Amino acid sequence: MQDDQRAKKLLAVFQPALCTELLLVRHGETLWNLEARLQGQLHTAPGLNTRGRLQAQALAVALSTEHLDAIYSSDLLRCQETALAVASARAQHLQAVLDPRLRERHLGLLQGLTYSEAPVQQPAAWECLRDKSFDTAVLGGGESAEDVRRRVVAALEDIAAAHPGQRVLVVAHGGVLHAIYRHTMGRPFPGKVLNGSRHVLAIQGNKHVLRSWNDCSHLQEVGFLESSFGGTASQG
Repeated sequence: MQDDQRAKKLLAVFQPALCTELLLVRHGETLWNLEARLQGQLHTAPGLNTRGRLQAQALAVALSTEHLDAIYSSDLLRCQETALAVASARAQHLQAVLDPRLRERHLGLLQGLTYSEAPVQQPAAWECLRDKSFDTAVLGGGESAEDVRRRVVAALEDIAAAHPGQRVLVVAHGGVLHAIYRHTMGRPFPGKVLNGSRHVLAIQGNKHVLRSWNDCSHLQEVGFLESSFGGTASQG
């Protein structure tokens, strides 16, 4: 997954007893994804819709025979519901640890607006979101892409430090996964992160290696939103 030579060099120095494998998942689909509505960190944003619940169940089935030592999740409802579906399907009792650092990017004045409403109702904030600089925060208390990267990397490294040599599920958001990709690969991901998709990241200390990305093989029967709204770095 990672640039082959760089990844091999990093993996060569990883020690099994110290390396943590993080199984990263984007939450299942929501009504606001269908409506192309910017969710951000709004606690009034809905949980999973019917297909989102099916995606979470499909993920739970796919992971039911895989070993997990712990589950962490964003504290936003759509992630909590996805994490609960996985936890409930497992033989061993695992309760998701909620970490607000895994939340979606805060989109300031744009939160709750649709992608068509936002540039009309909040043009200045919209321009902040569309700015290609990673350091531009969205007006109204929003974050920059770099703000998101810093808090997410800190959260993942803390999780890894708490679980050396273990395998941990982390349920988060499209913007969070884009931040992880940019941090690990050194460049933005040009595509979309799909609802319910799986990704594998190995961490030891401050060294990160992506082992797989955007795996949706478990969603073949339930499907996913082709537009994958919220699955790009600027949609939330």
